Amino acid sequence: VWKDLESMTMVAEGDQGVDIQGAFEGSMKTMTVVGAAAGCRGKGSSKTADQVAVFLINLACNRKGSFPFLGDGIELIPLDRGDIALAAASCFGGFLSVRGGNSFWKQRVMHKCLPIIIESVKSANGRPPHFNPRHHAAVLPVLAPMELMCHIMCCVPIAAMKSAIGPEAISELVKSLGAITAIPWSPENERGMMLCLSSLLRILVNLPDMLNNKVSCTAIARALSMMCMDLETCVTVLLLALQFLTTLAKSTQLRDKLGPSKVPVLSCVKKCLDHPSSLVRQSAVYACIAWSVNE
Repeated sequence: VWKDLESMTMVAEGDQGVDIQGAFEGSMKTMTVVGAAAGCRGKGSSKTADQVAVFLINLACNRKGSFPFLGDGIELIPLDRGDIALAAASCFGGFLSVRGGNSFWKQRVMHKCLPIIIESVKSANGRPPHFNPRHHAAVLPVLAPMELMCHIMCCVPIAAMKSAIGPEAISELVKSLGAITAIPWSPENERGMMLCLSSLLRILVNLPDMLNNKVSCTAIARALSMMCMDLETCVTVLLLALQFLTTLAKSTQLRDKLGPSKVPVLSCVKKCLDHPSSLVRQSAVYACIAWSVNE
């Protein structure tokens, strides 16, 4: 697998008969399966899993990395850097969420990779989007590292995550969510929204103290309100946004910080009452009730 990956980076850019990117992504998925199997096996195989995890993290965050075992460097300049980075982030999600992976292994991966991810999210936040020719849409540089952080927050046990992910990481994730909602829709942005909302919702339900910050609560409420204003937003994203808003308003630890957001949130959520989907309309009713009774 490593040799297959290496050979694909050596193919000339002008060779139009070879789908370099598709072949590269296919080999990367194979490598992910090998790494996940090594992680599930544990013992001496854990080193293999670690190397695969670090390789995927570096591809997603830095667009380059060293092949496991070979030590050869790879620079992703000849390929579509945005798509490869997102593909690496997606592979990391499959790697970490594999059935049979125990909590200690996931915790080990988190401690090895999280510092790299948080630093990458910080540096990428605020950078302008680049155009993705494959999907004819703008993609934010922060999207791939943000997805890596979301996969960790969704897969790692809550008890382990409490001591590793601090308020600063949550704040950067909230910034990323706000940036995604401010650019036009694309499949990548939609997936990023769902991952970000899922991970933040898990934090809200299990570790609300991490969101015990007026700025974070206001920023999240503003971003979710923007989603609700656009009735063409994906139904899954809308349902997650409305569920998050309802849970946020019912939180005894956070409701006192939501006063300034109450009127604009209700104004945006009420637009969802006219949505074609009955599930969205029902969720909008629950959200309106939760925010209306919130003092």
